[in-house]
Amino acid sequence: MTATFPGQRARPWLALPAPFVFGWREVFIPLAVVVHDQHGPALVMAGLAVAAARVGSWLVTRGSAPRRVRSGALLAALALFLLGLTPEEGPAGLLLWLVFGIAWSLVEIALVAHPVPQRVAELALLAGMALAGPLAQGPGAWLIAALCLGIAWRVGPAREAAPGGEIAERPETPGPLARWLPFLFSASYMTWFWLVPARLLQEEMALGMIGVLAATHWLARLLTARFSGDQTTTWQAAAALALAVLLAVNTFIAGTVVATVLFLILSGLALGVVAGGRSIARPDAGQRPGESQALGDVFGPAAGALLVLVFGQPAAYIAGALAAAATALVLVKGVR
Repeated sequence: MTATFPGQRARPWLALPAPFVFGWREVFIPLAVVVHDQHGPALVMAGLAVAAARVGSWLVTRGSAPRRVRSGALLAALALFLLGLTPEEGPAGLLLWLVFGIAWSLVEIALVAHPVPQRVAELALLAGMALAGPLAQGPGAWLIAALCLGIAWRVGPAREAAPGGEIAERPETPGPLARWLPFLFSASYMTWFWLVPARLLQEEMALGMIGVLAATHWLARLLTARFSGDQTTTWQAAAALALAVLLAVNTFIAGTVVATVLFLILSGLALGVVAGGRSIARPDAGQRPGESQALGDVFGPAAGALLVLVFGQPAAYIAGALAAAATALVLVKGVR
């Protein structure tokens, strides 16, 4: 069943903000925090901000009450407007990113219910990611705030989103694959990917190119997922193990743009194969993560930030490698 706003027909363009904001969020949040933050360790604050912005996706899996799209859009717009006014305030920024994440998740529930061609959604995701780099230097949060205000105006004062049960969800495989695979998959990705914008910045890459280079990872991931389809569990396990090796090797490679881009492409190819599993939700296909995968989205960057604080950046990549190896182990056990 496809959900629509009351009194409206399903219109594909209504769903486009969901993948666009997803791509924008992947790069903009950690990059903007590192560029503007003036309180505490900026890199650690970036990881915590990424985790805070994803708490909402996990919270909405915990309940089934109707969600007010207009209220969520207005709250998200307000949080982003305030972030644009005070980008250097780290602790306040964490709270505002948390508010935005929760509010946007309530809006996203309604947006992804509208059918949209997958290739169009993929282009929107990559466009949002590519634009995040240049937007991080200025008040880029205000662009998404304006988008949220447009959604609030379009929906009207009394319209509500459909219950979450009407949203397309990834069918789950019973047993340990359903319980652990989505969590380990998202944790192995989110533990380290939030570090990529800061790493490119450290390698003196121009802000305008950081989002483009980060998008190469997702482009490789989307292409692999499209051409590989639902791979056998054995192939997925092999890809997860290859990702673990890439992440481990990455910690010993000298920081150069060429090495980073090559690593992003290869890791994207591996993740694309693993994402073909029936338990993994794909945002480019309009699928919202279940509780296990959403929890991994929060746990990954939070754990990565703690590891960076205590042991430095290599520890986050090693943790991602261990999570990828655990993913491979779960997949192998699932074959038996």
